[in-house]
Amino acid sequence: YQLVIPKVLILYIFYRFLHVYVSISGTYTLMLVILLLGMISLIGGAIGGLYHRDIALLLAYSSILNMGYVLVGVGINNIDMAWVVYNYMLVYIITLIGIFSILFIYNRSSNIYCFTLLYKYPYLYASLLVLTLSFIGIPPLGGFYGKLYILLTYIHGAEES
Repeated sequence: YQLVIPKVLILYIFYRFLHVYVSISGTYTLMLVILLLGMISLIGGAIGGLYHRDIALLLAYSSILNMGYVLVGVGINNIDMAWVVYNYMLVYIITLIGIFSILFIYNRSSNIYCFTLLYKYPYLYASLLVLTLSFIGIPPLGGFYGKLYILLTYIHGAEES
């Protein structure tokens, strides 16, 4: 849970920041900087986690990738995006709490091969599978819709400007 608490704090800071940021007009340069940081974070998180088998490193690169989605969302200066990013962060935190809870219940090992032993506990394994697929963004799950709405709102915001 030590990894989840900073993300909840980031959500709170993000919520407070958006009230000020959305009301400021003429922040085109700041918007471009935040969008650029978001794109770098998306690329770095996606490429960085490709060849790792350590769960801690995979979750770290996944967090970088997910914060890239949030930065892309913050870079668009409208109230619709604020609500979409807030909902995305909420789904992200709930999924992360579920994954870390299962890892804590099962084992503190960070070796990816330890998941083969979860076949002894099929419901725990199914829960971890659904949460992980949601974390990745597979279509019928909550993580997919959060990322989809961020990208759709980004495209819609780009068309308006």
